[in-house]
Amino acid sequence: MLSQMKQSIPSTARLSHLHVSGGEKESTAFSLKWGTTMVRIKVCIFGRERDTDSRLEPHRPPRKHQVASVRRLASATPSNKEKMLGGQYYAMDAALLLDQDRCALACKNFNRWKADGAPLSDKNLELFLQILCLEQHPNPSLYQPAAWAARLGRDVSVQKPFFCRYGYNISIGDYVEIGPNCDIQDACPVTISEQCSIEANVTIMADSPALDPNWRRLGFKIGKPISIEPGCYIGKGATIMPGCVIGRGSVIHPASVIVTVSHTPFS
Repeated sequence: MLSQMKQSIPSTARLSHLHVSGGEKESTAFSLKWGTTMVRIKVCIFGRERDTDSRLEPHRPPRKHQVASVRRLASATPSNKEKMLGGQYYAMDAALLLDQDRCALACKNFNRWKADGAPLSDKNLELFLQILCLEQHPNPSLYQPAAWAARLGRDVSVQKPFFCRYGYNISIGDYVEIGPNCDIQDACPVTISEQCSIEANVTIMADSPALDPNWRRLGFKIGKPISIEPGCYIGKGATIMPGCVIGRGSVIHPASVIVTVSHTPFS
């Protein structure tokens, strides 16, 4: 190739420089002076075989310590579900959407079954346990999984329709009454202690869109746990915002919006 290039140069031209570099492609650059005109030409010849030196091999298998470092980094990065449960900024992904679909189907099956009195009958109890992901344990009413906060106490009354977001973050104590059309958005743990009474159309929000507009524009949310201590009364149409703690024996008036983080007992 180079000899052909030299032969094609006119006899009156003067070859001033020639350089060849190895690698994936061979670059040939030279300057020609023809009369008063100086021309610099660079030619790239592709298809040259790579050097067999192992230092130039780009696909060398990673070493054991490199693989271990990548695995440690992947395991140390929390998932969106872990961020959600930990009260950090999180975004919806396939795993969370799958959990929501499962919970929506369980709520639909529970709401379609015929209503009954208090406490829940066997069939309604079975369907409600599916919402809380507790249906696989032989004694689910007394079982609290370590992976989530779901729990269902004794003699619980839940009127239909009932709605929630995930189900496995809801803990309901003994002798709790929940009115119809209640919505529990349980991105973080929601604890309803024993002997609480929740009227109709109550909304319990354990998460909200991010307060920072830049994070909110990207679809991020953040949640905080909610705790309703024993003996509380939640009036019709009330809304409880993330992070609230309703003190023991407190009375929440109808259509109230609770944004205070802590309520003193019997307030």
